[in-house]
Amino acid sequence: MPLASERKLDDGTIVGIWDISESLEYLLSAQALTAAEELQLQQRSGPQKRRQFLAVRLLLAQMSGERRPICYFPDGRPFISGSPLKVSVSHSGNYAVVAVSIEKQIGVDIEILPRKSLIKAKGYFLNDQEEQVTAGDPVEKLHVYWSAKEALFKYAGNIQLNLRDNFSIEPFPLCAGGRLSARITDGREAGAVTLSYWLEKDYILVVTGS
Repeated sequence: MPLASERKLDDGTIVGIWDISESLEYLLSAQALTAAEELQLQQRSGPQKRRQFLAVRLLLAQMSGERRPICYFPDGRPFISGSPLKVSVSHSGNYAVVAVSIEKQIGVDIEILPRKSLIKAKGYFLNDQEEQVTAGDPVEKLHVYWSAKEALFKYAGNIQLNLRDNFSIEPFPLCAGGRLSARITDGREAGAVTLSYWLEKDYILVVTGS
């Protein structure tokens, strides 16, 4: 299970990224699941989603040095029972990502590139106060907006919020990586938030923190 990369932010957040090349059978044999995890695994449709589920848990074990089940609050945010670590997870295609922090709540998102359907869907997540990305702009810029808002949604932990109206990203120059300034307009995490992003050859990764 090759580690694609591990990134450490100045605020102490650590992000691990796995490139999943192993079979479902191997990933199953590499760890012991709890009864709750077994049920969650069976609820995943298709072998790829099951491989992603298992890879996230193996990655967390490697990053934290111990195997602990990932549990979920009613709002869907993951947590590690009995651990001070805050955790957020994401997966897309053959990539699985885990972000951990001791200091604060976090949110992370990874998306495989390119996802050209975002051009037609931009009205769903871009609001009128944000930079309007047109068909002439690189589709990667829309990916940054989309993944940033997905990360913010996980960070906020409030399913009543929506990507368009409750999360705003300040204009930014598209680079291979950088920081984003954002604002959440409602909920317990309302206020200014900084995010970090990396634009790689085949994926975009965004995490709250700097």
